[in-house]
Amino acid sequence: MEGTVMTDGKSSLVAYHEVGHAICGTWTPGHDAVQKVTLIPRGQPCGFTCFIPSDDPTLISKQQLFARIVGGLCGRAAEEVISGEPEVTTGAAGDLQQFTGLAKQMVTTFGMSEIGPMSLMDASAQSADVNMRMMARNSMSEKLAEDIDAAVKRISDEAAI
Repeated sequence: MEGTVMTDGKSSLVAYHEVGHAICGTWTPGHDAVQKVTLIPRGQPCGFTCFIPSDDPTLISKQQLFARIVGGLCGRAAEEVISGEPEVTTGAAGDLQQFTGLAKQMVTTFGMSEIGPMSLMDASAQSADVNMRMMARNSMSEKLAEDIDAAVKRISDEAAI
């Protein structure tokens, strides 16, 4: 919540996390420019790094999408470098959800994987309705679903290096 006071240890960890996003965003080719970094809690997130899209936001290249995934994973990576793997927190949960979803879109919607340039999800699969998404997933072959999962994992693994 806004105005919540963080302990010294927590504020330092949040600072490293957000600076991790900012540094990777600054140094990763194709990444959007850093606009603002804040450690003031606003609702659920304890901190926030804001980026400004550099080009036309309707046409985003594969390099730009991959750079966003790299930048998103760097908050957690910074926690791991500073505190060690056993002390990584749940603070990156939102980042992981957002960038796993982006990697999945690269594979299933934008055709940006080794599977090939084709759309692998119909409109019902992108629905907010969980039942519709499950039915769409069940309508594809098990092999294709495994290939999609493997391609998403490959993108995530490459971004985390």
